[in-house]
Amino acid sequence: MEIIVYQDQSDLLIDESSVEDVVREVLSFKKIIHGEIIFHFVTKEHITDLHGQFFQDPTPTDCITFPIDDIASEQSPILGEIFICPKVGMEYCKKNPYSEITLYVIHGILHLLGFDDLNEKDRLEMRKAENEVLTHLSKKNLVILSPNLVNK
Repeated sequence: MEIIVYQDQSDLLIDESSVEDVVREVLSFKKIIHGEIIFHFVTKEHITDLHGQFFQDPTPTDCITFPIDDIASEQSPILGEIFICPKVGMEYCKKNPYSEITLYVIHGILHLLGFDDLNEKDRLEMRKAENEVLTHLSKKNLVILSPNLVNK
């Protein structure tokens, strides 16, 4: 499993190794062992542009996913790319934006694995899956962290 993390923003410092740890655990929990996943932590302007360009909604959002390969393939598919805006997470959850970013990472992965949230039934299934993963991660004491909080 290859996890690539790009930091194209400076609103919230994010430790890349904590992202990788969380992603590996989420994928293991969901029994996905092959593939590549790419994360982009981007500015509010960038996510707004993507949202407008690909979803005809030129407003800021928290997380956008672009699935690439079918997860059923074991030929090391690229699961997809996930764009996350930490600034939106900071605005939504001022108290602990890192827990919010962790939720966005989970949400994006679930989208790549086929979960959707366009209608009420799908939203309920997505929330249930998010809560299951969050519960699992909390038992493992895994969350996205600031580089300042990581033991080096």
